[in-house]
Amino acid sequence: MGVPKEYSSSKMEKVEEAIKPISSKYVTLSDISAHLGSKVR
Repeated sequence: MGVPKEYSSSKMEKVEEAIKPISSKYVTLSDISAHLGSKVR
């Protein structure tokens, strides 16, 4: 991933609250649908 030219000279920071450990390598479409409120069969 690249950084746009207008932000290349800006100070970079990391938001610690946004960092989460990876529990699995993928998410199924069924999981996403259930999270959004679909009644998955």
